[in-house]
Amino acid sequence: MRAQKWEEMEELQLAHRFTLNVHRLARRFPVEAKAGLFSQLIRAAISVSANIAEGKGRRTSADFRHFLVIACGSLAESRYLLMLARDLDYLDSTPHEEADSLSLELEHRLNKLIGKMNSSLR
Repeated sequence: MRAQKWEEMEELQLAHRFTLNVHRLARRFPVEAKAGLFSQLIRAAISVSANIAEGKGRRTSADFRHFLVIACGSLAESRYLLMLARDLDYLDSTPHEEADSLSLELEHRLNKLIGKMNSSLR
């Protein structure tokens, strides 16, 4: 059985969809939010996908697990920033709920993968 490439991982594909979704939503932000909240949100969302890819590219399962944990942290940051954008009226509730739903699905999948890795690394 060949090792799965990062491009083939369902978790990465879902994270990429999340990143694209966040980017589309952030484009709606007012000009005054572009330098601050917009760029922080985009960086956090990109970090989720990038850490999954980077971790998969590492040589050990322990390294991969470490990067998955970092991806979960970036996902939590993204969720908070989306909530903040909603509460500042930069986003309507429906687009926020859609992004949050996608992030919760991703969080579940990442936690499940981390759990499997924790079991196999013991």
